[in-house]
Amino acid sequence: LYRRMLGDRVPPTTFTFGVAARALCRLGRSGDALALLRGMARHGCVPDAVLYQTVIHALVAQGGVAEAATLLDEMLLMGCAADVNTFNDVVLGLCGLGRVREAARLVDRMMMQGCTPSAVTYGFLLRGLCRTRQVDEACAMLGRLPEVNVVILNTVIRGCLAEGKLARATELYEMMGSKGCPPDVHTYNILMHGLCKLGSLLEPA
Repeated sequence: LYRRMLGDRVPPTTFTFGVAARALCRLGRSGDALALLRGMARHGCVPDAVLYQTVIHALVAQGGVAEAATLLDEMLLMGCAADVNTFNDVVLGLCGLGRVREAARLVDRMMMQGCTPSAVTYGFLLRGLCRTRQVDEACAMLGRLPEVNVVILNTVIRGCLAEGKLARATELYEMMGSKGCPPDVHTYNILMHGLCKLGSLLEPA
């Protein structure tokens, strides 16, 4: 239908491109959606923030993290404001590839753009640090966060136990109540699994 529209010499609008890009993304064709976005200038159209965000989200979800990071750079250079969810998409993608330092730099850039990181943002970073065996850095970051939640604490406890840092994991467990984040069932599952893996059946005090 889009090609027929062009064949009939009906000029597309940014809205037209947005509809077509969303359809391609839903079909798992984020690369084609990106190509469509790149070709908008030929028709005198400029992508808006929603279109950028749609394609970035799909690229990350479909494994195109590098392309998503490049597109986010382009988006910001074009003066389009990215929201926290768009930054989070790329942070998640970079951390998933083990590129945690790049993800941390992106969070710094995010704050420079006036966009406040969410608990989800920090959760992705902490999980990335733990998965790349940088538990000490994760613990240090945890101490700098303005606020924490049970998901964030569980992430770091799991990372500590995976690295054999039982004392640190126990310390985090014991401080959960004072942080307003009482342990949940996932906390206890993480602890029991970690303790068994470490060969200890002692219950944390």
